Amino acid sequence: DVVIEVAVVDTSSLATDVLSLTVSSPLTLLSNSVMKNGAAIATIDSSQAGRLRITLSDTAGEIPTKADITALLQSLTYASTNRAQDQERYVKVAVSVTNSISHSNSLERTIYLKPVNDAPTLTATATNPTFRPGDSPVTLFSSVVANTVEGQQEFTGFTLTIDNVSDGEDEIVHIDGETIPLANAINRVTQTNQLTVVVTGNTSLKQITVSKMWLLSASKVASILSNFAYENTNTDMAAG
Repeated sequence: DVVIEVAVVDTSSLATDVLSLTVSSPLTLLSNSVMKNGAAIATIDSSQAGRLRITLSDTAGEIPTKADITALLQSLTYASTNRAQDQERYVKVAVSVTNSISHSNSLERTIYLKPVNDAPTLTATATNPTFRPGDSPVTLFSSVVANTVEGQQEFTGFTLTIDNVSDGEDEIVHIDGETIPLANAINRVTQTNQLTVVVTGNTSLKQITVSKMWLLSASKVASILSNFAYENTNTDMAAG
């Protein structure tokens, strides 16, 4: 038997280090076996994080050749599933080949992992409330979850777009405890979290930009949006 062992030497993040094979003809993969001419010439053990053990044998009737071993070595791949990585990292991968009489050879390769600045995510459930003249302000979102993806980052702000505005300053949103009319040239700083709130747009379509110089945590963004509310103080308000 010939055994190929591959291991990530750097143990700081083994759970997200993935070693695998991407073989090509005449070799194929079937479950945890490498096949050639319909017979298994090797078994693959990937049960340990950051490790891969390939054992070649002729027990199924097909004899692995030197070319097969070379092909397997050339088809080894590494990937990291850590999307939250926000710092560069160098990963050492060690490969050893041992034959049936315990002769072996080994080498190491270093892989540079460059962090990618992923876009943040924001999910929420629309409450779709009904507002009638004289009602208290109605909240618009529930189950709000904000995520920067990279753990060390925070939010600079967010933008809300409101369509079908027809009653001008009578239409009001409540942000961070502040009453904000849906009128142009509104620029205010809230008292609770010192958010800068700017309203722009045309008569019926408004954009509300919310920002903060000292950044916002994901939980704070979720809390602000969970309490975001709307009302219309026009007793003869237009439907819509």
